[in-house]
Amino acid sequence: MCRNKGMERNSALRTGLFRLRLLETQMANNYLQFCITVPFRARKELTWFEKTMAQLSVAIIIEQQKNTKSQLAKSRETQALLKRFNDEGWDFVDMQFERTKPSASSPHSAVTIYAEEVGEAEQVAAVLEAYLQKFHPTDVLTFSWAHTCSKMRSDNFGGGAAVVAATGSKFIDAQNWASDLASKFMASSPG
Repeated sequence: MCRNKGMERNSALRTGLFRLRLLETQMANNYLQFCITVPFRARKELTWFEKTMAQLSVAIIIEQQKNTKSQLAKSRETQALLKRFNDEGWDFVDMQFERTKPSASSPHSAVTIYAEEVGEAEQVAAVLEAYLQKFHPTDVLTFSWAHTCSKMRSDNFGGGAAVVAATGSKFIDAQNWASDLASKFMASSPG
C-alpha cells in the first residue's frame, strides 16, 4: 500500500515536471544583437554624434508624451533623422552607444553602437547615413547582426548585414539569402 502511494506521488511529480517542461518550450526570448565601432577622425564628429543622439532621443520622448512635433531637434540632420524615425514608426531609439578610448586609428575617440538584447538595425543605418552625409560622403561602413533565441528553435536564428553609405543603405537577411539561393539551386538542378 505504501508502494502505491509512493508511485502515485512519483507519477504526479513526473506529470508536473512534464507540464513545466512543456510550458518552458512554449516560451522563449528572441534577441537581435549587433555591435559596430565608429572611429572618429575629428573631435567635432564625436560632438555631433553625441549631440544628435541626445536630441533625437529627447525629441522622440517629447513627441510621445505631448503627441506633438518637437522643436528640440534643431539641426537639419537631427530633424531629418526625427522625420525618418517618425515615417518608419520607430517610437524610441533602439540602440545603445558608449564612447571608447582614443586609439591610433581614432585619436579623437570612437563610439561603439550596440544592442545587447533587442535592437533595430535600420535605425543604426539611418544614424550612420546622417553621419556619413555630414562628414565623410564617400566612405562606407558595414555592420552585421545576429538573431538569437533562448530556446533551440530552428526558425528563430539568423542574422544579417548592412552596407551603409551617405546615399543610402543596403541590407541582407541570412534566412532570405539562404532561401533565395536554395530556390536557384532547385531551379538549376536536373530532373
